[in-house]
Amino acid sequence: MKKAVALALDKVLKKYQGQETYTVKQAAHYLQCSELTIRNYITKGYLNAFRIGRSVIIKGDDMEKAMTEIKSLKYRR
Repeated sequence: MKKAVALALDKVLKKYQGQETYTVKQAAHYLQCSELTIRNYITKGYLNAFRIGRSVIIKGDDMEKAMTEIKSLKYRR
């Protein structure tokens, strides 16, 4: 089972080879927030992500775009 997930993950990552991709843990480390915050952003629709097995993959371009939108939402109160 692990081989199948790893093979599928490699296949998708090759598709986005020219782009940066992050897991939830990597995105949380990059943005200096918790993994739960990243998962909440995905659930609320602020951040686009896709699943491969149990792994959640976030494209770097989507993450940069979403973070600028989230910053503007914070100051809109």
